[in-house]
Amino acid sequence: MALRFPRTALHMLRDCGGHRGPTPFPRRLGLFLTNRCDFDCPMCAVKDVRFESRHADLPFEFVESVLSECGRYQPVVDLIGGEPLLYPRLPDAVRTARRHNVLAVVTTNGLKLKERAEALVEAGLPLLQISVDGWDEHSEAARGRVAGSFARLREGIGAVLAARGARTFPFIRVLTAITRVNHGHLDRIQQAIAAWGVRYWGISNYFYLNRSAQESHREFALLMA
Repeated sequence: MALRFPRTALHMLRDCGGHRGPTPFPRRLGLFLTNRCDFDCPMCAVKDVRFESRHADLPFEFVESVLSECGRYQPVVDLIGGEPLLYPRLPDAVRTARRHNVLAVVTTNGLKLKERAEALVEAGLPLLQISVDGWDEHSEAARGRVAGSFARLREGIGAVLAARGARTFPFIRVLTAITRVNHGHLDRIQQAIAAWGVRYWGISNYFYLNRSAQESHREFALLMA
């Protein structure tokens, strides 16, 4: 990754080495490509926005403009949502980032990953992050409230690995948020994703909540207690 994005790697080394002071450009940017989502996670931090603008997508011309401006600085750019796999021109966004030497990261719930796997690999996506909070159908459905989502996640990751073949990219990382449902079964999640062929796994607590999400999370916690 450092060979492909040398300036990005240099930024990380300088920051880890104690570099202080303002930077000429943000180190990381988040582009919310769409407010739409096909999951209904009770802890969603952007649920209020989704309800207010259910069908809002970011104009692709704006995406192009931002990625073009980023090129000389090589920040990390997160292509997120909502659910970014619902954004029709996601592969075009990845190709644009690649053209400008920008490290693009797609973070997804994985529900439509099987259908879009080949396009993302061919576009040259460097890093794919997939949210997996369960270890079987029931525990995963408790997160996104979509029946059959666990199998679709497994199939989607398999499709990316098949499309990638012997190529290096994209790196695949699973992200797990600790919940009342899964906190005692993290080993089972690790075993599941290892069986899928994923080598990188990140675990986190929720780090921000809006009022609606906080109330929904409280209801979720009471149901799952």
